[in-house]
Amino acid sequence: MIRIRMSNLLVFCFLVASLCSGVVAQEKLPDSVGRHVVLKAHAAHAGDSGFAFSPKGDKLVSLSLYGTVTQWDIADSKPEATFAVGWPGWIPCFSHDGQLLAGLDDDTHQILIWSTSDAKPIETPHTGLTKPRHVLDCDAGAVYVLAFSPNSRMIAAANALGAVTVWNIETGKQLVSTDVTNTPVYAIAFSPNSQNQAFGRGDGKIVLLTILDGTETKFEGHSPGSMITAIAYSPDGALLATSASNFQEEDDEERCRLKLWQLVASKARYELRLRRPSFVYSVAFSPDGNTLATSGGIPVTKATGPNSYESRHLGVVQLWDVKSGQLKDSLIDWYPDPFNKIAFSPDGKMLAAGCDSGDMHLWSFREVDDDRK
Repeated sequence: MIRIRMSNLLVFCFLVASLCSGVVAQEKLPDSVGRHVVLKAHAAHAGDSGFAFSPKGDKLVSLSLYGTVTQWDIADSKPEATFAVGWPGWIPCFSHDGQLLAGLDDDTHQILIWSTSDAKPIETPHTGLTKPRHVLDCDAGAVYVLAFSPNSRMIAAANALGAVTVWNIETGKQLVSTDVTNTPVYAIAFSPNSQNQAFGRGDGKIVLLTILDGTETKFEGHSPGSMITAIAYSPDGALLATSASNFQEEDDEERCRLKLWQLVASKARYELRLRRPSFVYSVAFSPDGNTLATSGGIPVTKATGPNSYESRHLGVVQLWDVKSGQLKDSLIDWYPDPFNKIAFSPDGKMLAAGCDSGDMHLWSFREVDDDRK
């Protein structure tokens, strides 16, 4: 693996972000959306957890594969500064407030956690990178996903063997670790109070974990053979949203499923019917709990020759009404790249989505008059 740490490359990343940011999309927007901005963030994006809103929602931080963190001013859609952090690994993750950044060291199998406030500006060339504040040992199997707790005091890792481990970040102590099941875990989420965790396995099952005592509650989430790709709690902790893909299904309509669960009864409240076969890679509830946002890709295949075909996923971002389970809006369809990560701003007035190309899309929602609510 080649790790690029050259100072001139870091400066180049900042110049690219400065010159290419703030491109406003011109497509027809839904009535609920006032503005759609595309930030040309990074030539190489760090993956599906490469950005986070600030607590006030006026800033956005994003990550590149070269170990640079860019802070954006949302009001004018311009980068304020770019910092050199370090090699983020292939599964980077920001804390909910954007103050911490975690990544996996592929060589040592350690989780490295940086404070973004420690990052060094790259306004002038230099070779020094920021040292991680915390280093956690994680040696049990290939890690597929990392997640911070909402209070930023814990971090969880899920691996290819099906084990999920939760650490106290400050002390480095393991708080709980589940048994190996040899069924990979691809999606994990903390409850809003940081006391529980939900994760989805590669066999379609959902597990609810109590962090204090390690108690597990399992239920059949999706059909056998399904891979749970995304999971999220509602703000009040009463609902769980899950998406799953079953590549064994021959019917395109049956391959992708999106469900809302009532956690008290551990049963599905309803299934949200996707308008077309589309894989959902990320789900997020709005802060008021009334809207569920989903992002992913629509599989398409085209002929490239007499006996050859090319398959790819085209990006889609949608909004769902939580009470009815009905589709409210499609913010974008058939985008050239699939969307991996999605998040609402803390006040719910904006939605951000990141795609494979490194671009970040921001939608600003219109205010609703009291007599129209």
